[in-house]
Amino acid sequence: MDERFFEGDRDVLSVYVCAVCLDVSSSPVVFPCNSKHVFCSSCITPLSSCPIDREQRYGRSLQPLDGSSLRIYNGLKIKCTDDCGSWSGRLSDLAAHLERCRAVQCTQCNSPVSRLEMKSHLQHRCPLRQVTCTHCQGSFRANQLADHHRDICPTIPLACPVSSSCAKMVRASIAAHVDLECPHTPISCPWHTVGCSFQTARMHMGQHLALSGHLELATTFAEQQQHTIESLRAHNAALQSHLKHLQQKSSVDDASSSSASSSKHQIFIKVRDRNMAYATRLDDTVHDIKSAIMVRIHFKLYFLHFLRFFIKEKCDLNGYVLFLYYAGKPLQDHLPFLCYNVPTGATLST
Repeated sequence: MDERFFEGDRDVLSVYVCAVCLDVSSSPVVFPCNSKHVFCSSCITPLSSCPIDREQRYGRSLQPLDGSSLRIYNGLKIKCTDDCGSWSGRLSDLAAHLERCRAVQCTQCNSPVSRLEMKSHLQHRCPLRQVTCTHCQGSFRANQLADHHRDICPTIPLACPVSSSCAKMVRASIAAHVDLECPHTPISCPWHTVGCSFQTARMHMGQHLALSGHLELATTFAEQQQHTIESLRAHNAALQSHLKHLQQKSSVDDASSSSASSSKHQIFIKVRDRNMAYATRLDDTVHDIKSAIMVRIHFKLYFLHFLRFFIKEKCDLNGYVLFLYYAGKPLQDHLPFLCYNVPTGATLST
């Protein structure tokens, strides 16, 4: 342990200073030499001779402090080695103090705080502790209270923003005070609607109203309004006339539109009927063409069947030879008719 933390007689303290690390011995033991020098257990254990008088150990074991030396050692005066600044006592009590003194994390703000000061920190210094506004009785975090007082709290007393001579009032009533009550608030003359542009503090407006001239302004304003009303009436009459003209024109356009719509409907009906007639005629023509083709195909098939039967039953196959021609050329030469597969477009010849 660092010698600077110890208080009291330095001669007594020097007996317990380790000659190896030059600090006050931790877990002190006595080397088995004639002078009984005291060292830290961890410093002297690896050594075989006394660092001070060079006397060999020769297998002898290190000895603990005797009863009187241990009482003096435990009674040494020492300050907190964590520099808390609030504790000093016996060396034997240092370990228990450090258990309470060493910094731990605050459960609210995670800041390192001494164990001894944790309760006071949570109650008075932690920025995340819950506090109550003394004005509105609302609950906030401590680091939010200043912003609440500055911007939000409705019942905190504040000075009038127009003049500091007004008495303080709560924030919720400031707007009404400035608009309706504050004698220092600049306001316009109540006759501003008829042309008076004078502005002054509310406390001086009575002097202005006592002056003459506002009735003349009101008379002039009334004449101007009368002229404006007459102009608007004339303009309204012109608009009514124009509207009537547009309504008449709209009626004519609606009649024309109705007639045109009827003509378009008739034309549509005629075109539809004509298309239906063309479609019917086209279907009939297609049907006639298909019927004519089928008649010709059936006739050819019947003829070929009759010819084949006639040749088979009435004729000598060796005496009659049939040839089939396609595109002016015989398909095969000198073969009986029964051997042919008749293609489309073929002609028959004997």
